[in-house]
Amino acid sequence: DVRRSCANLRAAMSTLSMSDFEVVSFLGKGTTGSVYKVRRRADGALLVVKAIMLTGYSEVQRREIINEVTVMSRASHPNVIAYEGSFVERDTLHIVMEHCERGDLAMLLEARAGAPLAEGEVWAHLLQTASGLHHLHSRKVLHRDLKAKNLFLAADGVKIGDLGVARLLGASTEFASTVVGTPYYLSPELCENAPYNEKSDVWALGCLVYELCSLRPPFLASNQMALARKILTTEPVPLPAAYSMELHFLASKMLEKDAARRPSAKVHPAGDDGCGRLSAEAYIAVR
Repeated sequence: DVRRSCANLRAAMSTLSMSDFEVVSFLGKGTTGSVYKVRRRADGALLVVKAIMLTGYSEVQRREIINEVTVMSRASHPNVIAYEGSFVERDTLHIVMEHCERGDLAMLLEARAGAPLAEGEVWAHLLQTASGLHHLHSRKVLHRDLKAKNLFLAADGVKIGDLGVARLLGASTEFASTVVGTPYYLSPELCENAPYNEKSDVWALGCLVYELCSLRPPFLASNQMALARKILTTEPVPLPAAYSMELHFLASKMLEKDAARRPSAKVHPAGDDGCGRLSAEAYIAVR
C-alpha cells in the first residue's frame, strides 16, 4: 500500500536531507509541489529540488506522487532530466534532479518575440526530444504531458522534464486510459477517451514541432469541446513555406489521426560525428 511505499522510500533515501543543500532561489509552484534551485554543500553543484507535501492526499494520489520517483529513477539519458535522488522529510517528498541553466523551450519561444526559428534549430530540438522520448518509451514510460514548458535547455541540449504525470506501464500493459496532458496537445485517442500508448506522446511531439515552426499550436478553439472536435475532424494549416518538405512531411506523419500510422520516436542517424551525436540529416522512423 501507499504507507509501505513511503516507508520503503524513506529507508532507501535516508542518507539525504535538506541540510545537504543550500536553497539558492524559489523557481515556481506546480499542482503538487514547489520547486527550488539549490546548491549541494558537498561539491557546490547547482541542482533542483521539487518538494511535495504527502499530507492531504488520498491513497491513490499519494501513490501517483511517489510514482514520479519511480519513473525518474528508471531513466538515464542525455535528453532526460537526470534524477539525483529523493528523500522524505517532515512528511514531504523531496526529489533532487538536474538543473538546466538556460530555462525551458517556452521561455525561448517567448524571448524570440514572434521571430521564427531557423530550420536547424527546429531539427535540433526535435531530434534531441525524440531521442529522450524513445528512451522513456523503451522503459515502458509514457510522458503524457510533452510540451515546450516541460523541455529544458542546458549547454548539452534539450532535456525532457516534469514526469509528474508520466505513466509507468506494467510488463504486460500496452495501453493507458487516464486522460491527462495539455489540452492543445491532446491526441485524437485522448479526445475520444480511448486507450492510448506511446504514439500519443508522438502526437504531442508533432504539436510541439508545429508550434516551433508556426509559433502557435496546430489546433485552436475557444473551449475544450470545440478543440476536441477540431483535433478529431480537421487538418492544421500547413507549416510555413520557409521550412523544408522533409520537415513538413515528418510533422504531418506525427499528426496522423490514426495512431498506428504515426512514427515511433526512435531516431535513425544518417550520419554521426563520431561522438554519438546525430547529424542534421537524421530522421525519425516512419515505419
